[in-house]
Amino acid sequence: MGQFAVITSKDKSTETLKKLNKKLKAIGFTQSAFVTESDIKKWYKNVLNSEEENCKIIRETYIDKKGNFTLESYKEMLSILYEESGLCAFDYAFGRTTNEQLNKAAKFIFDNVSEIESVKDLSYIIERGNVSKEIAEAIRHLEHIQPEPGKLPEKEQYKPTVQSGNLLCKSFSPSPFWVIFGKVDEPKFMTERVYVDPFMNKLHRDKEGRGFMLIPLMTLDDKKFGTKTQDEFFKNAWNMGLREHPDYFFSVVYNLAFPKCDAKNNENGDLISDSLLKGVANEFLAHYTPEELWERFLHIQTQKNSFGIWNTPTGIKQLDRILKSIPSIAEKLQK
Repeated sequence: MGQFAVITSKDKSTETLKKLNKKLKAIGFTQSAFVTESDIKKWYKNVLNSEEENCKIIRETYIDKKGNFTLESYKEMLSILYEESGLCAFDYAFGRTTNEQLNKAAKFIFDNVSEIESVKDLSYIIERGNVSKEIAEAIRHLEHIQPEPGKLPEKEQYKPTVQSGNLLCKSFSPSPFWVIFGKVDEPKFMTERVYVDPFMNKLHRDKEGRGFMLIPLMTLDDKKFGTKTQDEFFKNAWNMGLREHPDYFFSVVYNLAFPKCDAKNNENGDLISDSLLKGVANEFLAHYTPEELWERFLHIQTQKNSFGIWNTPTGIKQLDRILKSIPSIAEKLQK
């Protein structure tokens, strides 16, 4: 979750909220807008009828006591993200909201103070902007002080100490994350457990700020990854932000070999056909930057050394051959 600042309107009617949104737009505040009841109903209808994977997950996860996905159960999910009628929430973390946008939000609050019920987490960020003392005082006056969240008993708290994992993976964000085997049936991120409310707990990170994705072991028959098939597992991990190529990921993390092809002299399964080698190499070239390819090649060499010449898994040997066939890596090896 991000670091959300929240502005709450006194009047929650759609008409009033639309007027406030026009004012926000007029001053150039583009980070967010007040949510209306009609917005929520439109979103609910879309999630209810969509076949997209993330919508299916929402429908299966946020259900009422009777097991139905309803407008009210959907609103419970939205409340976690401050997407409630009458709220205007925006992520104030560095890099997500500029000082200029913060100043515009502060001025909007000051100019419309009579229509605002409260603000949350704005008193902590006004120093980042360049607002006047009058505006700063108005914001502090409206600030809604949150009660101290309840903590679990000390013996029930959990603070992981692990600081590295099996593989540092490329992700959709600039920061990579580790994958590490855990007692899970499907991929999930490792979380510190301190507070009673699970949403107050944060992801566990190493000293460099990188997170950890817990992944399941393969079943004994090598057919399932926890409760998922290989495709289902990787699709879930991809939706959570993993951006490694599947052929690289499964060969390195699970030591899976590429399918045997029609390569001659393939007695021990280490060789793959030239056509498959070229195809995978081209996919790697399209998926990774030259720097990322070199990093992964070095990781493969470390893997080979750790297993030893006689015990190195077939998938690692195959990856070694594929990566060495890529021009940028071959050129570095010749120097």
